[in-house]
Amino acid sequence: MNTLISVFSSPGRKALLALALASLLPGLLAQERALTEQWFEFKPADDPSGSVFDATSWLDAPAGRHGFLQMEEEDLVFEDGTPVRFWGVNICSRNPFSEKEVVDRWVSQLARYGVNGVRFHKFSSHAYQGNTSTIPDEELYRKFDYFNAALREKGIYYGWSHIYGHQVKPADRERLLSYDEIAGLEYPWSHLNGTTSSLVNFAPDLQDLSIELTVNMLERINVETGVRYADDPALAFIELQNEDNIFWGAIGESLKQAPTYRELLCRQFSGWLEAKYGSDAELVKAWGRENLPGDQSIRLKRVDPSPNHGVFSQEYRAALEEGRVMSRHILDKMRFLYEKQVEFYDRFAAAVRATG
Repeated sequence: MNTLISVFSSPGRKALLALALASLLPGLLAQERALTEQWFEFKPADDPSGSVFDATSWLDAPAGRHGFLQMEEEDLVFEDGTPVRFWGVNICSRNPFSEKEVVDRWVSQLARYGVNGVRFHKFSSHAYQGNTSTIPDEELYRKFDYFNAALREKGIYYGWSHIYGHQVKPADRERLLSYDEIAGLEYPWSHLNGTTSSLVNFAPDLQDLSIELTVNMLERINVETGVRYADDPALAFIELQNEDNIFWGAIGESLKQAPTYRELLCRQFSGWLEAKYGSDAELVKAWGRENLPGDQSIRLKRVDPSPNHGVFSQEYRAALEEGRVMSRHILDKMRFLYEKQVEFYDRFAAAVRATG
């Protein structure tokens, strides 16, 4: 959709696009009706165990019996070579910390419908201990332990997509370059307010929070199973973060609200450019003065890498249309940002693997 908006930017082109879509609409609707007219509404009922619809016996229980999940080229297999495919659901927010009777009902229902995977999603910020953001709350995680153990027993694997914006807390203040800037961040999506979203991808102090929280979760021993989470093969995956990366368009507004972190990013990029070009004079030769507005320079450590995918996609399209190579300043920015993103992920993954 962003591509269409950018390409058809003039009023005449917008009108042309609107007419084209309007002419196609009746045919598209008719096609959709033809495809869906034989559909029926799926209303999963709380069927009793043993009914003709009960797929519980299809599950290979308990989860983890074949060892840890691995990748072989494009396939998922367990350690003993057993292949697997997952049909799963999301359980998110506060729901991973539900009461036992709720968990029992949900797990039984999932098993009856043959679900063999659960993605626990965006839940960690709902279960911090006190004013910290890296220590799991014991009472709530005992409920989480029960949920994971119940899934495991039925043959349902689980994974953690636990961070969708790491919410900072007062105990984090002394650890951050600017706690107030992060705590005061506002996004168009209120659930991300006061989180490390977008900025975490280049800022080591913010990364430390997410990494420490995840390691603490993995080091926890499930009180129901007696198994440390890092040692539990029923834990199929760890998602480092949800819907976030250094090219995300929201980062521009984040940097405006967090000047300390904008300064950090510019220092990082300026250092990267100095290692590549050696001096401002050589940088100007490569980039052109027009691409270093204001006081941007290596010497002042103020070169802005413009971390927004829109800038790069616009240049990419222009280069294609004009039959030329993309501008050097754009290529350098893209390369630097890519390296920062990979640096974060490599650091995070190494910490996860170090738990065992």
